[in-house]
Amino acid sequence: VMAMGAGQASHAAYCNVNQNLCLPIPDAVSFADASYVALALTSMQACRRLDYRFGESAIIGGMGLVGQICAQLLTIGGCKAVCLDGLKSRLEKAEENGATLCVSSLEDADAEAIRELTYGDGVDGAIICFGGDGTDTLKQIYSLMVRPPDTHTVGAIVVVGGCKFNGLQLAAAMGNVDIRSSARTGPGYKDADWERGAAYPQ
Repeated sequence: VMAMGAGQASHAAYCNVNQNLCLPIPDAVSFADASYVALALTSMQACRRLDYRFGESAIIGGMGLVGQICAQLLTIGGCKAVCLDGLKSRLEKAEENGATLCVSSLEDADAEAIRELTYGDGVDGAIICFGGDGTDTLKQIYSLMVRPPDTHTVGAIVVVGGCKFNGLQLAAAMGNVDIRSSARTGPGYKDADWERGAAYPQ
């Protein structure tokens, strides 16, 4: 089986998980692939929160496992995925998996490449997938987002990693950019009857 759920599923040799938080692994899926279920659902929820449209562009900041999966999901959905990470090996993996553009910074030549990719319009959104201080990255992403003639920057920035932002100002300071938090959610989330394995309507 594969399982996920805070306080239920754990990294252990054995654990007792309620039936509604478990799913039999299909015959065609290996144990190695099944172990990605939590990461894949985390990434899928982040993409849902971004609410992207076909043909749009997005920066994915942090190309760990969640960032890699987000980039693949966005690409499959017809979005231009711009992958950002300081580690060359992670960018190479993202490129291998079909990312539109891979950059090691959001400054100078890399920023210009992003502007060229978006025909000078700017990116439509971003997903931040790392922990720690994300202040500088947020500011850089913001500077590369769509800015209509009224000068009020638009788009959405989803935060799935555990990063923090110092001195974040909203309203006029951010224009019409939505800052969205993303967590693993789905049917039965925070419903005690579901999570404890009680009967649940289909």
